[in-house]
Amino acid sequence: MFNVEWRFPLTDYLSFGFPFGEWRFPGIHAALFFDAGRTWTPTTTDRGVLGAYGLSLRMNLGFPLVLRLDTGWRYGSFDSYALPRNYRSTRFWDFWFGFNY
Repeated sequence: MFNVEWRFPLTDYLSFGFPFGEWRFPGIHAALFFDAGRTWTPTTTDRGVLGAYGLSLRMNLGFPLVLRLDTGWRYGSFDSYALPRNYRSTRFWDFWFGFNY
């Protein structure tokens, strides 16, 4: 299993001005990522590598919550794994609200 991620800030904060006041949100951070991994069992040792690479946009909403949007591309030998149909496409979008890790 292999994972590398480069995180960097895009904005310090995000604000929207309205006639009745301003709404200010935390900054937006981005990340470029690359993942790769392989699984096997005693009876199936010839499985190939699966992985993904892409871009992530994140907004920390206060410890420990985060709002995150990931987009990327999957690669690898999908046929050697019993993956659900929606995980076999190469392009993906994931929206996440929850604990930051």
